[in-house]
Amino acid sequence: MSRSMRKAAPVGKLSTFRKRKVAFQSRNQISPVMQKVKDLLPAGTSAKTLAYLLDEPLNACEKLLCGARAENAEILAKLLCLREHDIGRQVLLAIGEGRNVDYIEEVRRRASLKAMKRNLDEATQLYAKALQAEIVG
Repeated sequence: MSRSMRKAAPVGKLSTFRKRKVAFQSRNQISPVMQKVKDLLPAGTSAKTLAYLLDEPLNACEKLLCGARAENAEILAKLLCLREHDIGRQVLLAIGEGRNVDYIEEVRRRASLKAMKRNLDEATQLYAKALQAEIVG
């Protein structure tokens, strides 16, 4: 029996997949905490960097950063303990955003003092270099 078989059109499956993907993406809302973490990490490798820092699987970190999965208490605790990329302090500030909590205000005050001190140190170094160049030249 020779019967001519027509191949199935892949367009139908592809369009269905695209529709599901768009619907999935439209209902995902990334939390402010994960948005802040995403902004602090390197752009191309944010999920890989987060997976390394948190010691979590890569796919879990990708889902956290795209909003497909919400962060739980364990993830938040790990994020608060990170010093790399200034993540811990920024996560604390993102959690307390809009709330008048004393310790969060203290963290904000210390952060602004740290930034001012860093700027003062940089200005002092530039001034010292300019004086040295003036003496030598």
